[in-house]
Formats: sequence, C-alpha cells, structure tokens
Amino acid sequence: HSLEASTRRKLLDPSLVNGAGLILHPSCGVGSFLTETLRVMYAEAKKTHGEGPARELISKALKNNIVGIDKSERMLRLALTNLVMFGADMVNLHLANALARRGPDGDLTRSLEGKAVLILTNPPFGANFDGKELACYKLTSKWTRKLPSSVDSELLFLERYVDWLAPDGQLLAIVPDSVLTNRNIYEDLRSGLFCLVDIRSVVSLP
Repeated sequence: HSLEASTRRKLLDPSLVNGAGLILHPSCGVGSFLTETLRVMYAEAKKTHGEGPARELISKALKNNIVGIDKSERMLRLALTNLVMFGADMVNLHLANALARRGPDGDLTRSLEGKAVLILTNPPFGANFDGKELACYKLTSKWTRKLPSSVDSELLFLERYVDWLAPDGQLLAIVPDSVLTNRNIYEDLRSGLFCLVDIRSVVSLP
C-alpha cells in the first residue's frame, strides 16, 4: 500500500505489468517474500479483473518482474519449488552473491540497479566483509569517518538496496536493532542513507 498509485496499478494490471519494474529479494532463501507477494497480487487482480486475467498477471510477473538471488543452491531449489506452485514455466532466480561488485555476480547485481519498484528482504546477519571487498562501497569509501577492520553484511546490503531501487521504489527490510541505534559505522550508514531515501516507518519486533 506504500507504492505509488501508478506503480500499484501497473503491478495489478495484466496489460501493464511487464513495464511495472522489478520486485526483488536479493537474499531470497526459499522465496517466502516473493510467493507472498504473488499471492497478494493474484488476490487483488482477481477482485478487479477476474480469475483469468489474474492468472495471466501472475504468469507475466514471474517471467518479467519477480527476481530472486541467493548464493545457496539448496535454497534456490526450494524457492523454485515454491514459485512453480503458481504455475510458472519460467522464473528469474539467480545463484549468486548479491553483494558481489566484480565478476559474473557483479555483472548481475549491476544490471538490477535502478530497476526495483519493490524490495522485500531479510538480509543475512553477521557475516563479515573486509579488505578489497569493501573498496567499492560508499559506506566504507565516503560515508564512514573511521574504517573498521570488517563490516557486517547487513550494512552493505542496506547500501545496495538503495542502488537497486527505482525512483519512488519501496524497500521493506528486516534488520537488527543495531542498525538503528549503534554508533560509529552504523551512524555513518544512517547519515548516508538519509540523504538518499525517505524513511516511512520503523516497526520494532522485540
């Protein structure tokens, strides 16, 4: 419901959905966010257009709009199983490291920049990145006042989400409380992001 009205209309209209932009989960796991999005899209489209067009909408969305990335082949197989239940004969699931900036994985992630109208995600927590891997991130090259020896993956993901968002795109991410409250590089990340996005809401789940 936070989507722009024009974007929402495109995502729910079988004749317009191909040009509506991407719905992305960059660490999709078994695809729960993507399948739930499809379920809601189908239900909403069925109310307006009827069952046949709603099925057409889902088929087109799976081919052109829904994108999942994960670096676990096992997780992607499970995601594929879940998406196939919607009758998909083609899905855009990629076995890749979404944080990669170089190589084939980096080519994939760059191709998504500025194209996602909706990102729904629960990024992996606590994986550490260091050294050359950090040089391509604004967080570590421009925003931070003191570069730590390593950076948690969820901080890097938050920067990348903004790169992938289309203008007026929406991001919903589940993150640790530390992202909102901790100092040092966490504070630098917040300052950097606040210049690029509008925060609509923060929901705390103890």
